[in-house]
Amino acid sequence: MNKSLEDKRKKLVINSNSKRAFGRLSQKQFNSKINWGIYEKRKKLIIWAFILNLSIVIAGVLYLPLIGRTRSAPHPVSRDLSYLKQIGTSVAIYFIDQKVGKFPKCPRDFEFDDSLVNYAVQDTWYDLSYSSPYYFFPEEGSTYTGSAWRPLAVRKKPIKNKTLCTIVYQDGHAKNITPLYASSLIFISESYKLIKSILFRSK
Repeated sequence: MNKSLEDKRKKLVINSNSKRAFGRLSQKQFNSKINWGIYEKRKKLIIWAFILNLSIVIAGVLYLPLIGRTRSAPHPVSRDLSYLKQIGTSVAIYFIDQKVGKFPKCPRDFEFDDSLVNYAVQDTWYDLSYSSPYYFFPEEGSTYTGSAWRPLAVRKKPIKNKTLCTIVYQDGHAKNITPLYASSLIFISESYKLIKSILFRSK
């Protein structure tokens, strides 16, 4: 009886020790699984962050030149104002050099760059106004005053997709105006020239 009881006690002790050992092992395994899961999540975050940064760098390399081109490309209105300012500057320089206050018959005397007037005919002021995008107010023998309110040239039609016209004055400054104001200035100038020609013929 005593031997059997001792054997049972030994078995119980062995079983309890084995259960404790198993419990410790399972806890270690559980902790290792948690740590491995955290490591996997961190690894995924690092990979996604690397992919995101790489995509940003590639997008920058591809699209930055395009952005630079759009910025460097001049706006149609600002380009037109620049052209008219160059025309005004050429006229001012001509009268400073020549020291003559009358406009010549041929606009070629001002040596306008052909690109400024869209390669228009420059034999007379009428030809230049007819074949270029701008209407020129001077005519042969008209007085140059260098005034900031006396117009020199104005755009005949609004710039494409814009509701603006551009004008340059005899002092060389250019600005934007409405198409209605531009057309009214052209109408007044043409009416004045027509009346002047009729009166000149009658004399």
